[in-house]
This record gives sequence, C-alpha cells and structure tokens, in this order.
Amino acid sequence: MRILRKLFQRSNKKKPEPEVPEQQKRKGGDIAPELEKALQAMLANYYPEAIEQASKSVHCQTPDIKADAHRICAISYSRLDDYEKAFEHYLFLFELEGGAHTALQLATTSVMCSEVQRGEAWFIKFGELNAEAPKVSPGEARTNFITALTHRGYWEEAFNHLNWLKQGYQSFHITDSNFLYMRGFPFLSVMLEKSYAIVSRVLTREALILWYAELGQELDNDGQEVVNIFINNIKQGADPEKYPEG
Repeated sequence: MRILRKLFQRSNKKKPEPEVPEQQKRKGGDIAPELEKALQAMLANYYPEAIEQASKSVHCQTPDIKADAHRICAISYSRLDDYEKAFEHYLFLFELEGGAHTALQLATTSVMCSEVQRGEAWFIKFGELNAEAPKVSPGEARTNFITALTHRGYWEEAFNHLNWLKQGYQSFHITDSNFLYMRGFPFLSVMLEKSYAIVSRVLTREALILWYAELGQELDNDGQEVVNIFINNIKQGADPEKYPEG
C-alpha cells in the first residue's frame, strides 16, 4: 500500500526507469497477494500486463484491494497516455476513498483528456479537500496543473494559474532554494525558464517584461538579480526556452 501511494503521488511525472529498485521488490505485506503480479508488472513498466492483472480485482468485495486495483490501472493507463481510461479508474478510486491526491489526479487527467472545465472543477475540489487535510503542497499541485495545461496547449488557462505562483513568490520574498523546496515551489530560475513559454504566448513583449519586472520587485536581493538578468537576456534577444535546464 505504501509503495502504491508513493507511485500514485508521482503518477503525472516522468515514467520510472525500467529497473525495479531492490527495496521495491517486496515479498508481500504492503499489498494483497491478488495484486502482487500487477504491482510488479507496473514497477517493471509492463503496463498492459499490470492492467490485465489488476483488472481481475477491480470488482473485489474487499475495499482496499478494489481501491489498489483501480490505482494500478489508473497509473498504468496514464503511463500509456490513455487518459480517458485513466480518468475512469481515478474516478472509481475517488468514489472508494476520496482524498486530495485523487482529486488532483482527476484534475490533471481531465486536462490531458482536453476537458479543461472539468479539470478546473476537480482542481477546486482538490483545494477544498487539501485545506481540510493537507496532503500536497499547494505550490506543487498548482505546478502540476500548469504542466498539464501546457502539455495540451491551454496557454491562457495556464497563465491564470501562473499568476497564482507569481503571487506566491512575491509574498515569500525569499528565493532561497531550500526555502522554496520546502514549500513545494519550483526554484526561481526554473520558474523563470519554464514560465516563459506561457507568458510569451499570452502577453505582448512589453507586457511580458513588465510582468517579470513586477515579480522581481517583490523579491530579495538575490531574486531581484536573477530576474533582472533574465529580463536583460530577453531584451538582448535570447530565448529562455532554449536555456539548458538547471
């Protein structure tokens, strides 16, 4: 169960490496024996096999087994980019156990299905549940949602959520990497590089420079310096989207 939940939390991120870590080659205890083959197949990136095995237990009368079966199917379908089927299983999972994590998965998966309004509704639901019992950093959740929106080319919608992140940085003032990491916010340099793809598609060049300048004005000295360098590079014709990741 613990391993499944860790995987569930990162199911929107990059696919794991094919090799299964030794500590994850479990001999039972964390998951029902009925789902052991499905879990091992998923951990080894054999997603069709994982789905086939887990599907045998989606109608199980034992709630925990049923929930984990849907969880494995949802994650596996997501890794196969079959988001419609992934959404179905996440929805079954939400009906079984609710929770902020599942609501967030429903939000991002809806966007990947090109159902943006549905995704926005689920993101609001996530916020409500997460406020009651915090499970995910709001900054991390917002970043995940923005990523889904950009993957599907919903730039204006992504920009609206990016403004929330901007306000977060401004309210923190502090741009120390450890400080931001503990609050689930991307490092400032990463935020600048990744946000440019969104801002440049929504705002004019003049408005874009002003947007970043407003951000920098509210930051500490280190943050202001980073933002000023970023703005100067734009003015000189550099393309932030082509910067190496760092």
